[in-house]
Amino acid sequence: RNILRGLRSLLARLVMFVLNLFPPSVREVVHEVPYERESNKQTLDVVIPNGEPPFPVLVYMHGGGFHAKDKKDYAYMVARFAREGFVVFNINYRLAPEYKYPCAFQDVARAILWVHQNAGSYGGDPGRIFLAGDSTGASLASMYAEAIHSNDLMSALSIEEGIPPAHLKGLLLFYGTYDIEAVLDTSFP
Repeated sequence: RNILRGLRSLLARLVMFVLNLFPPSVREVVHEVPYERESNKQTLDVVIPNGEPPFPVLVYMHGGGFHAKDKKDYAYMVARFAREGFVVFNINYRLAPEYKYPCAFQDVARAILWVHQNAGSYGGDPGRIFLAGDSTGASLASMYAEAIHSNDLMSALSIEEGIPPAHLKGLLLFYGTYDIEAVLDTSFP
């Protein structure tokens, strides 16, 4: 069973590797833009679509269980979103175990605020922001969407400023964990 799971994981990584070699064409990709200067992990890539701005903005957060993966693993996927007319900000954040919770969330919050403040420089409309992510990234995106509506949550997570809630237009969440208490209660997985 573990061998089969390992083979599936290896196959999935291989498929993503091959896809990332040939992402769809876009107007431009700007790599390794720092949104914070505490760590070399606090960078993002900007994928600018063809067409005329202003574009809606999509901020993508990678998965990886808070301890693995990188924005570069999603080059193909974010280029596909850009092909649909979004300017995409594909972000990295600091990873465990070196950086403990809530560092990843704080990085996501800083990156989203940076995107809001700088989207116009890349043809994006800061009044039309969508958050997207898979697994951990989906969890971080949903948590951020909740936090900007709660000063208490922002304070508890040491987030000084969020984007105006009215500028967040939607979430695209792929297989995130949203009910941590249920995970703990059921010992899953």
